[in-house]
Amino acid sequence: MSPDPTLIPSVESGERSVMPSSPLALLPPSAVSSEANVSWLHRFAAFVAVVEFLALVLGAMGHLTSGAYPSFSPWIIEISAALFVILAVWLAWGGAARYLKILGWGTAGLAVMQALVWGTASRLDPSTAQVLTHTPLTLLIFGLAVLLALFTRTDWRWDLPKVPDVAAPSFRQLSVFTTLTLFADMVVGSIHARGLMRLAPHFIGGILVSAGALWMLEIALNKFSALRALKIAAIILAELVIIELLLGLVSYRTEVDSHALAHPLPGLAVMRATHAALGALTLAASLTATLQSFKYLARRATNL
Repeated sequence: MSPDPTLIPSVESGERSVMPSSPLALLPPSAVSSEANVSWLHRFAAFVAVVEFLALVLGAMGHLTSGAYPSFSPWIIEISAALFVILAVWLAWGGAARYLKILGWGTAGLAVMQALVWGTASRLDPSTAQVLTHTPLTLLIFGLAVLLALFTRTDWRWDLPKVPDVAAPSFRQLSVFTTLTLFADMVVGSIHARGLMRLAPHFIGGILVSAGALWMLEIALNKFSALRALKIAAIILAELVIIELLLGLVSYRTEVDSHALAHPLPGLAVMRATHAALGALTLAASLTATLQSFKYLARRATNL
């Protein structure tokens, strides 16, 4: 089967671009305002990402609700691993780009390892199984699933003319910093939820992520407002980060009240699980904004 040309990127040498009278005049109309092109491969990749998201949420709920949902986690982790293997085979058989094949098989390998680790460790020490599979392995697999869902869009291309990243700091660098900080903060937050770490590192991480997301929003609206995909990604990320921060503060207040009453309040576990779920969605939004920045923006050092 011949390769699908829409899945094979054409890498620009050094991301060189030429600055016309208007930087955004370089981009085709589809780059400024485009409609999603959906294939069955993309639909399946998106479905796999949703299943991995459910595995992440149920894993968090199984711990935070004192084992109220433990029986679902092993099943959905094994189902997720099987789906990732099917997706990797589909990418290889369908003649996708080489980087997609590598990403697909790498993610499938991590998903299978996750299922094996969970099955072995949960019988020996459920707490260890939670730490190994939910933090940070499940987050990593979910992030890779988001990448696969984006890269399998038939309109996803890397060879579009790029607008120089004239922002200070660089929008691309700021997006990478925000995404990595968010990932680390989610890991720290999960460890804190298990009572193994104080709140301060998680709270500081949340402040850094909020500052990065709001800064990205300011740059996107003021310097790249005509790049519709980039602007929408920055808006969604900022909204989710603020909601996540507020929900975390409410959860912490509920936790303090529980300590004062000497027993956990009924809604504390649900709020924590919701906090974890929204954090995963925020990670997906941050990854999307980061990829959009590399798709449409060139390095600031580009020769004009």
